[in-house]
Amino acid sequence: MGLFENGSNTNFSPPAIMLLIDRTRQDAAHLGESLRFATEGEIFTPATLEEARQLLAERAFIALVCDIKIGNLWTTTLLEEFGAALKEAGTRILVMSSDEGHRQPAEKAGANLFMLKPVSETTLLTLVKGMLHTPHLFNSN
Repeated sequence: MGLFENGSNTNFSPPAIMLLIDRTRQDAAHLGESLRFATEGEIFTPATLEEARQLLAERAFIALVCDIKIGNLWTTTLLEEFGAALKEAGTRILVMSSDEGHRQPAEKAGANLFMLKPVSETTLLTLVKGMLHTPHLFNSN
């Protein structure tokens, strides 16, 4: 992972963002590339909840963008499992679903923001950038 220089000439690591979405690998890779370009972050796109679990155990993330379900598995279980670590790291969490009934479980699991699908790529990129640059505007998890 490369280091960036900011305006005061101090080095910092690019923000790590996890994109955990229920799409084809190619769609996730495309969205991940758009997100990397928009945020200058290091984007991780695990294909399964187990891969996501491994990544969350290994490192901190500044943002987690996920669908409420990956296949038949609920991402809320992952959010609850890592809830304390995500909160301590200040991770901003955006959860998406096509069902309004999933809002409460997502928020209970620690989501800062819940979006009803479909969410356009432009809207998603704008929301993630907003979560990174203005975290005080989003609910605390």
